[in-house]
Amino acid sequence: MALFHADVRPRMVRERKTPSRITARGGRIVTLAPAKVNFCLHVLRRRPDGYHDIESLAAPISLYDRIEIRPTPGKKIRIFPDPEGSVPQGPENLAWKAASALFERFGTSFGLDIAIRKRIPVGAGLGGGSSDAAAVLLAVLRLLGTSMRAEELHGLATRLGADVPFFLVGRPAVMRGIGERIEPFPGFRRRWLVLAWPGFSVSTAWAYRLFDVSLTKTRHPHKISRLSGTRGPAREVLSNDLEAVVVSVHPEVVRLKEELLRLGAGGAAMTGSGPAVFGLFENKGAAQEAARRLRKRGVWARAVHTLGSPRGGR
Repeated sequence: MALFHADVRPRMVRERKTPSRITARGGRIVTLAPAKVNFCLHVLRRRPDGYHDIESLAAPISLYDRIEIRPTPGKKIRIFPDPEGSVPQGPENLAWKAASALFERFGTSFGLDIAIRKRIPVGAGLGGGSSDAAAVLLAVLRLLGTSMRAEELHGLATRLGADVPFFLVGRPAVMRGIGERIEPFPGFRRRWLVLAWPGFSVSTAWAYRLFDVSLTKTRHPHKISRLSGTRGPAREVLSNDLEAVVVSVHPEVVRLKEELLRLGAGGAAMTGSGPAVFGLFENKGAAQEAARRLRKRGVWARAVHTLGSPRGGR
């Protein structure tokens, strides 16, 4: 029997109910786009269209890109990346595509300057580009003073990228299909994590190309239900079918996981298509101390927590 029977979606999507922390300041809009982690990621099958069906439990976390949007004369959309970050500046940028799609849908008499201050590592399996796109969708809807039916916005988000619909929900959820079928996962309490990133990027398309579904023996969707209780999940509950593929080329991922466990994590896993990994910790202090020790050794590491309801539950 399936754990869930239907998608849960609001009838209308309006900015006041969104999770992206939108604020308006003197004619500009500032929004924060959170990263995510996958506590479980099971790859079920390769589809005829080349994508893969998955089942995953994911949660947004307190690591954000900051996006500032300013209306400008004309109808041009421009991306201004963080000088310290590296993101595309044209139509290959998902945030640009999101704004452009809404401009085509509603028509406008102005353009946009979109400044993205990256704090989510690019190509780390944390969903930063998809989150930026979702945040821009919601912010531009507010700027236009309009809303869209949930089904239409969901379809637009899916066309932008498989992870984009998740960031519109903005809370712990089960992802199915290619990731576009989102079902909020109630009862998921806040957890403290340490993120560790080895400093390089992995292509999602590359990871899935190397993945051979016939080699995986994991078919345990019941594991997802074990993550919702009041106790923290044991390390054997965490799993990622793409991890073996990435580790075969990048053994640094295993070393980071082992280091997190040595520092007291109750479990550790790679998130998404990697190569970032995370460890579960009992409390804020333990997570902060572990992150501090990793940084002292030259590792990019952050203590973060999962985000709950977009209405403020954290």
